[in-house]
Amino acid sequence: MKINIKKIYLILALILSSTFCFGAETLTLNLGSDYLIATDNPIKANSVENPSILTINPFFTIFNEKNIMLLHPEKLGKTLLTFFLDNGDISFNVTVKAKNTPCVFKPIKKNGFEVTLLDQPPELDNFEFDAPPIDMEGN
Repeated sequence: MKINIKKIYLILALILSSTFCFGAETLTLNLGSDYLIATDNPIKANSVENPSILTINPFFTIFNEKNIMLLHPEKLGKTLLTFFLDNGDISFNVTVKAKNTPCVFKPIKKNGFEVTLLDQPPELDNFEFDAPPIDMEGN
């Protein structure tokens, strides 16, 4: 009987721990780069489990919307980042990697949030430098 109870506790522990891990989105950032995280909903508050790994500050625009934050990785490690919105809270398991980690960062969209590099130039399709001007008739 003791073996069955131990198995039940082990199964419950695995189920609960896996549910906890999947409750938060994962986000990988590189040390030495700043990131913007934006959402359509106003952010009421935010929380960083370990501010020595990641700092977060409001990012103001001319429209003064309170839905963009600046993420600044401070050192290597893992932390939990939580945003409190009108319709609930969203958490991200953030991993900060070394800045020499080769990666091309593409904008990430998760749970209504978009994460982009602060200094990332936009991707331009079919852009040609020194292209001859086109007149109004299309010539």
